[in-house]
Amino acid sequence: MTRADYPARAGVSAWREWQTDGRLTGMKRCPHLLWMSVPVLLMATACTVVRPGGPALDATTLPVQTLPADDAEFLDPPAGGLAAIANVTVLDPTVAQLVGPTYGVAFQAIGTSAYIDGLTYARMSTGLHDDDISAASRGARVPAPGYEFLLAMVTEQELPEPTLGYPAQLFADWQITVDDEQRQIRSHDVRPELTTGEVILVSVPVGHDAFLSATVDGQTGAISLRTGQLMVAM
Repeated sequence: MTRADYPARAGVSAWREWQTDGRLTGMKRCPHLLWMSVPVLLMATACTVVRPGGPALDATTLPVQTLPADDAEFLDPPAGGLAAIANVTVLDPTVAQLVGPTYGVAFQAIGTSAYIDGLTYARMSTGLHDDDISAASRGARVPAPGYEFLLAMVTEQELPEPTLGYPAQLFADWQITVDDEQRQIRSHDVRPELTTGEVILVSVPVGHDAFLSATVDGQTGAISLRTGQLMVAM
């Protein structure tokens, strides 16, 4: 490297630091870098990060990530509603609801999707602010081959009252079943509760249904996440 390779704005002392500090050899010049005298302070804006020994990391070209075929999640409300991430059917929450002794939930929309924007998914699945979401977590999400995402959005209005009245804590013993197999529900919350505006995401074989259910005192209630219809028996 010659001095001609060094940005013209750099001072003599910084040039010497460039020559002697091996930690800087992995960096490449960027027109948005602001250079200061020793110790060198690098402040970058809108530049591709160059990793020594590896390719550039660009959040806009990250590889698509496939969610597990048995995925089932409770997600935070999406900005713009369910229509922002799925082909939506609007439901009447006074009809599309599941109510039991200690639980009550109603749905305002259901939908399917074969693609979810990565940043949107990261927000919904972690509850983090954009500034706290790493570039590696921003790749788009798609279902496994032969599968699709089935999504249902809880009403943004007040949840229906359980038959025994509102409990001190929201119900958290929900179950999701696909093709008679129970799924493990993922949630970034400590307890897998369903609150207003939240979204249920389930990966299902294309065209198949998924059921949300709850069992209290040996009695089970269930609702279809594809149609929003209450099921008489599981």
